[in-house]
Parts: sequence; structure tokens; C-alpha cells
Amino acid sequence: MSKSRSRRLTARRERLSLAELMARDGVLDPMKVLEIGLRCCDAIAPLHARWQWRRGLSPSNVFVTLVGNKVANVELVERDESTTADFSENTELARYLAPERACGLADDARSDLYALGCILFELSAGKPPFHLGTHADVVLSHVMASPPRAGRHAPAGVAEIIDRLLSKEPGERYQSATELRAALDTAGRSLEARPDARSAAA
Repeated sequence: MSKSRSRRLTARRERLSLAELMARDGVLDPMKVLEIGLRCCDAIAPLHARWQWRRGLSPSNVFVTLVGNKVANVELVERDESTTADFSENTELARYLAPERACGLADDARSDLYALGCILFELSAGKPPFHLGTHADVVLSHVMASPPRAGRHAPAGVAEIIDRLLSKEPGERYQSATELRAALDTAGRSLEARPDARSAAA
């Protein structure tokens, strides 16, 4: 049996939420952030195709299956409906709240992508873009405050994607999970070509 096949057969398999993953590993490397983003797009695109939005997306209800160091799968775990749409007291959910949802306006797939942008920012920086102050402060920041730039925490290609996802106006974000996935895939190919990324993945 080849060494590579032996490693595949014996690779450790584990399933945990992104919140648990960050608590264990801290800030993730850019390639893993991209892998998680890609798998999230795969999970959320079929829902959006059926006009179903994932209000309440957060690291606590996104579960990853890791095989060795690779992200094999992402699951979006359903919350109780009574908590999914209620951001009035839930500070955790408020950290991933699209501005239009905070204002009680109509939301759509792009609102979920904003939440995903907050999650990818947190995976890269160790904290979500808006997290300081009271619950009301966090909600208001999504509506009024400029988000911190992801370039302080992620390579240029990854940072540009996150910054676009955190745009206040839905029309300035990626318009679908499919479009976002293509951008993440391109960024991953570019990053993978870098010698430092290849050595880190080895």
C-alpha cells in the first residue's frame, strides 16, 4: 500500500461547529478559510435556489467535517424557528446580522452572504467585524459603521472577497452563492500557487 493511500485511510475524521473549531485552533490559515467558504456556498446555494434564506447563520450552526487537515463537508444546522428570526435579544446572532435585516427591510440571498462574510472575517481575524459594546451597539454598527478591512488579517485575494461581502448595500455584494463560490475558487487557485501556501499544506 502506498504511503499516500495509507495516510488517507488513517486520517482522523471529526465533526464540529465553526465556533468549536475556532475555540480549539484559533485563527485559521487562509486556505482553510477558503475551503470553508467554498463548502458553505455548496451548502447554501440549493436553499437559495428554492428561495429559502438562512436567517440566523452563525459559527454555532455551521458544522464542518474534517478529514485530517481537509474540509470534507459543511452542514448548516437548523435552529429553532423562534430563535432563527429573532435578533432583538440574541447578541450572538446580531454579530452576523445584515444591515437590511437590522432595519427590518426585505432580505434575500445576499443577506445570508453578508452573514457568511462576517463568519469568514472571524475565521481570519479571530473575532467578527462588529462585536464590541451592547447588543444595540452591535446591531447599529452593522447599519452605520464602516467594517474593518480584512486586509489586516488575510491575503489580498481573500480580503477583497470578505470586504465585498461586508458591503452595506446588497447590490454591492456578490449576488449569489454561485458567484461567490467562483470568486473563492479563483482566490484559492491563486493562493495555492504561492510557495508558502504549498509548504503550509504539505
